[in-house]
Amino acid sequence: MTNELEKGMKAPAFALKDQHGNKVALKDFKGQKVALFFYPEDDTPTCTVEACNLFKTNSWLAKLAAAILHKDNCAMVIRHTIHLHQITKAAILQDERLLCHELTHVMQWRQQGVVKFLLLYSWYSLRYGYYQNPFEKEARAKENDSSIRDHFIFK
Repeated sequence: MTNELEKGMKAPAFALKDQHGNKVALKDFKGQKVALFFYPEDDTPTCTVEACNLFKTNSWLAKLAAAILHKDNCAMVIRHTIHLHQITKAAILQDERLLCHELTHVMQWRQQGVVKFLLLYSWYSLRYGYYQNPFEKEARAKENDSSIRDHFIFK
């Protein structure tokens, strides 16, 4: 007999604490589909977007960006988080173009790494301007690519 689970096997009974310290048992979800996601190190290069908080509403950073851009609302990405000002999580999830645009930026941060992305994004913005920044051009080009959503889990 092996202790390893294989695809399609029934999970053994267990209980763990959630991110708020509350006990959660598998039996609490009887009759529902459950996906468990484990990750080795939070906030490190091994931290995946799915394990991190994807949305931050009422973000002061997005509010500042909105003021600079003279916009009423704003969505902007810093690392693995989409910061929102005057846009709800529900609204961005319904706006396929905006969501795909911002998710592309999350993927760019992941691909480039923090320091390289910040340096390149800043350099490109100074050299070409916001609209012609290659990162922004790529994000606009992928606004209708709904397959980008497949890389993320929305909570």
